[in-house]
Amino acid sequence: MPLISITGPIATGATTLAKLMCNQTSWKPMFEGNVVEDNPFFLKYQELPSVYSFHNQTLFLTRSASLHKGLRQEMNYRRIFVQDFTPFEHNDIYTNVLFKFNKLSRDEFELLSNLNEHLKSYFVLPDVLVYRGLDSRKLKERVFLRGRQGEDSYKFEFLDAIRERFEEWSSTWSQSRIIKIRSDVDLLTDFDYVNDIIREVEDYLNFRYKNSRDQILFT
Repeated sequence: MPLISITGPIATGATTLAKLMCNQTSWKPMFEGNVVEDNPFFLKYQELPSVYSFHNQTLFLTRSASLHKGLRQEMNYRRIFVQDFTPFEHNDIYTNVLFKFNKLSRDEFELLSNLNEHLKSYFVLPDVLVYRGLDSRKLKERVFLRGRQGEDSYKFEFLDAIRERFEEWSSTWSQSRIIKIRSDVDLLTDFDYVNDIIREVEDYLNFRYKNSRDQILFT
């Protein structure tokens, strides 16, 4: 059954948009969760990235594989599922940037890449990838305003490298339909824009699943 993945660089509003879309529909959220509470390495990674980047990335990667393994079992039901991340970004974006900034050794980088190769068979490709990018200034402002514990330690150069890697990754994404969100839209106030996104997703799913449309809950 259909999967919608919403993503973008840190603090671009993927979770906000995912919640708004689920609130407007009967789509089932399968969100990443609270990284501060659920990841025992997250704050340690913020304080000592050269020591804990490997632990942090390993946990994100293995938890995503576990979640997607369960998702494959649940997808027998007549549901549309929504996630506020993709498991592909753990390795394709974050692991690569951490290695570039010398927060991962070559051995750690290669081990994580190898682990990703073994686990990606569990990953479910989204039917639709919804992507939102932001320019460098807006991204820095949103990270500051969000005030998530630990994120205030991010250097501008690191955030910009994440942003650039996301832009490159999204520009070459060809494994499913991609919808790009305008960076100037306030998702919390522009309800018409959010509804337009929902309709665009539904139209595409109607087309893709036209032979089994009666099996899918679109509203």
